[in-house]
Amino acid sequence: MSRYPQAIWTPLSGIGDYTVGPFKIVHHTTEGGSAAGAIATYKQTRAYPHFTVENDVVYQHVDTDTAVTALEHHPGTPETNRSHAIQIELVGFAGKPKSPTSLRTMAALCRWLEQQHGIPPVWPNGKPYPPADGRKPNVPFNRDAQTWATKGGHYGHCHVPNNVHWDPGYTEAEVAQVMAGAVIEAAVAQDAELSDIPEMADAAAAPGAASASPYVQSLVRIATAEHDAYSDFVETEEPLRSRIDDYCRGIGIAPPRDVSAFPWSATFVSWCIKQAGATRQEFHFSPEHSVFVQAAIQNADAGTGVFRGRRVEDYAPRVGDLIQRNRSGGTITYDQARRMADYPSHSAIVVEVGEDRQGRYALTIGGNESDTIGRTRVALDASGKVVHSQRQRNPFICIVQDLKIDATASVQALAAPSGERLAMAKLIVGYEARRDSEGRLAIARLRPGDGGGRYEVAGINERYNKAVCDELVALINAGRQDEAEQRAIAYIADQTDRATDWTANTAIEFYVRDCIFNRGSGGGAWILQKAVGVATDGAIGPQTRAAVAQQESDPLALLNRLRAAREARERLHRDESSPFWPGLVNRWNRALADARTFLAAGAQSDAPRNGPTGQSVGPPPGIAIPGGQTPPPFPSPAEDGEFNPPDVGAAAPGGSAAKSQAVPAVVKASSAPRAELLDMHGRLAERIFAHHARASAMAFSASAEASRQKLVVGVGIGAARRDMESVGPDGPGAPVLNVYVAEKMDMDSVKKALVDHFDMHELTPDQQRVNVFHTGRIAKRSQMTYARPSPCGVSVGHIKVTAGTQGVLARGRSDDRRQRLLMLSNNHVLANVNEAQAKDPIYQPGRLDMGQDAANPGPFQVGILEQWVPIDFTPGAQNVVDCATAWCWPGRVRKEFVRPDNAGGVEYFRVGSTPKEAVRQMQVGKTGRTTELTIGEVVDVSASIVVDYDGRTASFVDQITIKGPDVKLFSDGGDSGSLIWTWDADRAPVGLLFAGGNEITFANKIQHVLEALDIGLYP
Repeated sequence: MSRYPQAIWTPLSGIGDYTVGPFKIVHHTTEGGSAAGAIATYKQTRAYPHFTVENDVVYQHVDTDTAVTALEHHPGTPETNRSHAIQIELVGFAGKPKSPTSLRTMAALCRWLEQQHGIPPVWPNGKPYPPADGRKPNVPFNRDAQTWATKGGHYGHCHVPNNVHWDPGYTEAEVAQVMAGAVIEAAVAQDAELSDIPEMADAAAAPGAASASPYVQSLVRIATAEHDAYSDFVETEEPLRSRIDDYCRGIGIAPPRDVSAFPWSATFVSWCIKQAGATRQEFHFSPEHSVFVQAAIQNADAGTGVFRGRRVEDYAPRVGDLIQRNRSGGTITYDQARRMADYPSHSAIVVEVGEDRQGRYALTIGGNESDTIGRTRVALDASGKVVHSQRQRNPFICIVQDLKIDATASVQALAAPSGERLAMAKLIVGYEARRDSEGRLAIARLRPGDGGGRYEVAGINERYNKAVCDELVALINAGRQDEAEQRAIAYIADQTDRATDWTANTAIEFYVRDCIFNRGSGGGAWILQKAVGVATDGAIGPQTRAAVAQQESDPLALLNRLRAAREARERLHRDESSPFWPGLVNRWNRALADARTFLAAGAQSDAPRNGPTGQSVGPPPGIAIPGGQTPPPFPSPAEDGEFNPPDVGAAAPGGSAAKSQAVPAVVKASSAPRAELLDMHGRLAERIFAHHARASAMAFSASAEASRQKLVVGVGIGAARRDMESVGPDGPGAPVLNVYVAEKMDMDSVKKALVDHFDMHELTPDQQRVNVFHTGRIAKRSQMTYARPSPCGVSVGHIKVTAGTQGVLARGRSDDRRQRLLMLSNNHVLANVNEAQAKDPIYQPGRLDMGQDAANPGPFQVGILEQWVPIDFTPGAQNVVDCATAWCWPGRVRKEFVRPDNAGGVEYFRVGSTPKEAVRQMQVGKTGRTTELTIGEVVDVSASIVVDYDGRTASFVDQITIKGPDVKLFSDGGDSGSLIWTWDADRAPVGLLFAGGNEITFANKIQHVLEALDIGLYP
């Protein structure tokens, strides 16, 4: 993977592999004033670059080994996006001077890309033209297609063939600044002086939150709501007293017994930032301002992270930032705050920046201000910076710049949630603590000359942590040992949180936390660096992080290397002759054993537990399940001994990714279509796939002729229907084309689009009719609560997938898989669209339905990922199935299907295990996570469609199309993976639901699924 070490990862979708040409860098301008606004526009237009540069910040959206969509691609012209074009959007305007800071940041990024991808520092089509009086210059742009196709280097958007854009509009001096540090050929002018660049202040946010990012807007709403709700109460009054406990629990620390003695302002700030969507990897949630400020300053020094410390005198605060100042008469400076993490201070959230008759100001909301949640006005000077003097009482220290864009944080499957963080700290307390005869925490008196001072509690000593240590001593002397232990756990968790910034794996995180607490932050960093084989300078930077990210894919091996590195560091000071050595070895080995338990958390637990309540759902009115198969009155898990439980330590089961399913050579239909109809179907499918049209929401009008080809998202063969006005000379039921469109269109408009844009001239005559199905965007697609054993039809999923449906149980056909009880669902439900690894945990319910328990999903695990058929996104590739299997613990799943009953509960039923081929007009049923039990009609058994997988599109052939009755849905999002069966006494399986839009559902043929995965359904 190619990710810029200094970038903030803000993911968007790529479009797959490059196809032609050498690597090149394409320079764009956003034509706007902020990265947040640009990223919002990308999401609306689905035109994505690799990078966005704003001042000294780089946002990376897509790995540079993957193509993106920022270049406009006209039909019939070479697809320039796939010509190894790495695309950078610079925040600013083509017609205006560029920020000098942004240009320096762009230069550093370009030098890295040149080295990473072997890009020469030249401009093959010449340098960009500067604006003329702020407008497009009246000159011809060199868009030579042959040069573009054959020569690597730098190109402006203005140089790209088949487009009319003229950005970036660099002046000669701006080109020189972008190319600073490179060996530039004569094609680029270098004689311009930087002083020729007009001075331009780095962009500042407009007053107020309206122009802020979605995350910042969320943060401001949360802080304001807390102020409005609780500012009339002081900390010892309800409801604020209980709310402060909520703030503590929210960031993973124990609530205080005496709130009047607890400084809760940093806890309030941390809670607001976390509620808005920041992760512990992004912000160091802490009850001490100094801790997260130090982390932010270190981020700024390293040029990484979304929260960065800024000097008060150099930076104008914006909405969403934090302003920190001294407290209790302190005089700590920014440079001291870089080194220190234990001093009194206060910070608050900027919720408004503006100007009135008194001058410019920033309005902040903070906790524990006069014992409540308060608002404070901070004076700003004419440039927008804080009015500041080191001579004033409690001078300002730092501004924490908030660069986070997205309002909702991505789930980090392997990062420790708050409860697990405290569990880690509790283990460390167990290594360190001295206890009395009743097992209670005790004070340890240290020998004279001990490096830790005179006494310690749970390893927290008087010399280095005197304030906290004395607090613990006072609690113990008062007989409040339990409270002292909780305080020690919270303190150790807080002091070791930087481990979450060094690794994303919980087992590695725990071991590194123990190293940090035992040997300090620098010692912990040294041990981690030694383990991954980089320079041991004690400072975690991009090189160390990259090495950790690469090696933590094998956490057991990395844990063993950490254990060896820990010993190697200790041998720099002592060896086996030391009386402390046996205790140290015991500590290292205990920590190693405990770390390994985090690798398999929840994987072995079979005990039922109450899951989230979910939403109550009633039975669909008037639906009676056909057939005489009587479901059992109680859940009946698979018989003991018939199946083996998953082997989580074995080699990857089943070969992991299965071979892609071969495309059927013949299109099957229930009544034989004419040869010319089959030919039309094949040619139209090829042309739709060639355009790789995505079913997206777009306006349709007579003036938007070129967009019509994007509206056609699939084709199949169905039966002429009077309700669709498709009955021609051959009468009702005769084979006709089914055309699937993204927007509502009448038959004449559809036929015109097919003739004009797909050259389907056979459809010109009036007597040639088609069925038009409005699908909207065809996308990957309640019984949402915890159930054990879990029946078919309920919510399941991979931890990185919101939720899908447990389709049906199966077993392998080969000898080595016959004893495995397998759950069948979709690739995009169980295998995260090819992105998962064999043995990844599979949960019931899916993450979306776990509620607050999503932070600790272990108890919800029902199986491990076993096999999946890869989805091929390569242009021209044709897929047949979207399917995967999970190897399940027999006691955690059941073969029956579930549906709501008429009393507000559920009832169970069974379906057959002998597959049946779908035919048109067949009545079918399914039960799924979202729409539960529904009935529909098969309208096509040979559909060729383009499916949207979160911005990537894949082509599928030989699919079943199902339509719900009247305007009722047969399926909706979350029903993906449902088994579709005949609505008769046999309930024979016919398909696996995987995609849909509006009233239309698409399914893989069950025969293709079973063959691709080499499985049989469990009877």
